Amino acid sequence: RCHSKKLVSGIFIANLTSSLDLYYKNKPKLTQMHRHVINLLCLALIGFIVWWFWLYKPSNEASVDATTSILVKDGVYSPARINIAANTPTEITFLRQDKSGCSATVLLPDLEISQDLALDKPTTIALPALEKGEYPFHCQMQMYKGVLVVE
Repeated sequence: RCHSKKLVSGIFIANLTSSLDLYYKNKPKLTQMHRHVINLLCLALIGFIVWWFWLYKPSNEASVDATTSILVKDGVYSPARINIAANTPTEITFLRQDKSGCSATVLLPDLEISQDLALDKPTTIALPALEKGEYPFHCQMQMYKGVLVVE
């Protein structure tokens, strides 16, 4: 029995290795040019990801009044830079139109505020009187980013 099992195992391994040899002999090989193109595409993708998540800063700026809403859509807060008056309590309203889970919560870490945002419904956050400075706000993963500029 042992001898027949070894024979069957040996035949199986021989067939497997010959099949693999045949596969790799007939497999089309990547040329050096193909490898360069693939590497360049990968580098471009990595560059885009770095730019999108760490370097991109939306340039739109707005002054907040009672009617201004911050739109949460397509991975950004719009406007992402909000000017508010110093030493005056203010309310800001977020309107979440993005269904991704990351957009569901806004954090203002310097103010210790964490607020869930309802989908397609305005959510108002009452801010205390703030001193002059910049107060960042973002989602829980810091993919959506904005800043309150208090002047």
